[in-house]
Amino acid sequence: MSREINDAARLCHVFSLSAKSSDSPCIAFDQAFSEDGGLGASIGLIDGTVDMMSPDLEGADILTCDFVGSPDMSPDTVFHGTSMATLLVGQGRQYMRGVVPRAQLLAARAVGPGDVATPARVAAAIDWLVSEGIRIVALPLGSETEAPAVDAAIARGVAVGVCFFAASGSGAGAVLYPARHPAVIAVGAADDQGHPIADARHKPPSDLLAPGWKIPGLSANGSTCNGSSIACVLAAGVAAQQLGPIPQLGTGKGSDSLRSRLPVDASERSGTDHDDAISG
Repeated sequence: MSREINDAARLCHVFSLSAKSSDSPCIAFDQAFSEDGGLGASIGLIDGTVDMMSPDLEGADILTCDFVGSPDMSPDTVFHGTSMATLLVGQGRQYMRGVVPRAQLLAARAVGPGDVATPARVAAAIDWLVSEGIRIVALPLGSETEAPAVDAAIARGVAVGVCFFAASGSGAGAVLYPARHPAVIAVGAADDQGHPIADARHKPPSDLLAPGWKIPGLSANGSTCNGSSIACVLAAGVAAQQLGPIPQLGTGKGSDSLRSRLPVDASERSGTDHDDAISG
């Protein structure tokens, strides 16, 4: 019996047509939806281990770099990293076709034992992605506290035109860091109508909402997944699809050069005011 393959790009396209939220702007993907699959685009991901043996990643253009240096013994960390990569560049061989399956993905492993990404690892991962010319970086992770090393790495990226997307988080409390960093686009999870999901962190409101509720296609048992990590990578993927190949922008341009071209409804933009782990 054949299996239905989920398509993250079409999911984003349908979401953008039905989303009616007034809390924060939602991704707008109706005009950008196309069959080129992000050809020529590049995107960076900072997360846990990406299982390159996953059927959906067979044939994907992925370059990885390990900033942990020790074996990953946590199935949850591997599942998270692999799922995020699949949402971006999945080839649709088993469960999921990604938002930009023909784009190049640079995946930095910064989440290690205990599902923790230290500030030093995250900063090093950002610097590597910037040095490789990546201009869109997804950070589906976060912490309650700021990290000066990560602040400095973000500043270095912004100085050459990098646009950062980070997960706003779930549960009680303020939006997580680095999503609440003023130069980072905080992405919150929304339901299929564009409303923030019940446990979304939204104080202050996220900069952008993207699908993050009952997302199918990432597991064999047919279960669905929720959360701002999903929303973060989908928003970054949509941006990569809309922006296409991004040239070197030059020192001093910063993320604002890309923000003006991002796939959101400018009339609803919430600005830089912000309403999964970095530790140690």
